[in-house]
Amino acid sequence: MKDHWKITGKIVSGIKQGAFFMQLDWVQEQCLQKLGFKPYAGTLNLEIVKENMAIIETLQAQEGIELVPPDSNFCSGFVFPITIEGITGALVAPAPDVRVHAKNIIEIISPIGLKDALAVEDGDWVTFQHSLPLGGNITANMSPWTRSNRHNREVRLPFENSKLTVDAVMFDLDGTLIDSVPIYYKIIDIVFAKLGVPAVSRETLMEAMDDGEFDWSCVLPEHMKSRKIELTEKARGIVDKIAPPMFHKQIKLIPGTAVTFRKIASLGVKIALVTSTPAQQLDVKMIPLSHAGLAHLFEVIVTADDVRNKKPSAEPLVQCSQKLGVPLKKCVYVGDTRVDIRAGKAAGMKTVGVLTGFDDYDALKKEAPDAIIDSIAQLGETLLIRPGP
Repeated sequence: MKDHWKITGKIVSGIKQGAFFMQLDWVQEQCLQKLGFKPYAGTLNLEIVKENMAIIETLQAQEGIELVPPDSNFCSGFVFPITIEGITGALVAPAPDVRVHAKNIIEIISPIGLKDALAVEDGDWVTFQHSLPLGGNITANMSPWTRSNRHNREVRLPFENSKLTVDAVMFDLDGTLIDSVPIYYKIIDIVFAKLGVPAVSRETLMEAMDDGEFDWSCVLPEHMKSRKIELTEKARGIVDKIAPPMFHKQIKLIPGTAVTFRKIASLGVKIALVTSTPAQQLDVKMIPLSHAGLAHLFEVIVTADDVRNKKPSAEPLVQCSQKLGVPLKKCVYVGDTRVDIRAGKAAGMKTVGVLTGFDDYDALKKEAPDAIIDSIAQLGETLLIRPGP
């Protein structure tokens, strides 16, 4: 059974009752105690697509984390921990007799204003995921790093007893620091349409990218495979033309990146970037990092042009370690894909997977990283990061 279920919904206007409820003292206190955060004054309302309604109904039928009112003047409700575009939050399920929305409208709470954090508005589509297998007791079945009892939520490391002590943190770029994955999918859709290649599932696309290079054999129908070399060249030309303006206009920072970077830097831990992005494409991807005042914190940057062999080869990470002057065993590599984890393990480094990019929990878990976290926003609080002796 899956550990994560992804659900898509369209942002819609609410009736503003959520803001009142979330500001109540007892709600604030119980959310802090049981979810680990005080909710922002307001909820994000999502209209769930029909295909996902069965998941929502099954989830809401389970025993969630109860918010217990101090007296009978208030209604009780249940919350279910989720992440939405990498940000920690919770789905709210009010008691059936006080529900004010249609069944396909759900409310999400978070410690921050989600519309501003995600730069979205009514009518936009977002995806959230919950880390609970459907069926059974919610407490027993929660994934290891979010396991809690209903009255005292405890943030756990993904794999028990794994504290990381490091002198340097190396980061992947796409899907780890910058929210570029949706852009890549849009680019792929455009390229396929221009080349006349039939659309394929996201799972097939991930298989095609499993080893760090795009394997056209996985996506081309039989009658087009003889043209693989020709289509590959045409695809590169299309990508070179459309990708830069799309990235320039749409690229944004993964929420929590700035806070995490500054916390790591304040500890005296070195920060580096190891990416498979070619050097000529790096400037546009670095725009959100530069705007946030973070680019100068990278002591070393290794791109695809700096090595003979890209990830999952250990070569880029080994080169970065040498330039930093930090032994590999005192480094951790943080990335969003199987390729990142494989590269880090090949180099003999500690590895951390984040769930803000291409690969989901199941895919990352198979590579056995030292930790898996929702996003790098949790890196400083979940992992012990400090200079080694």
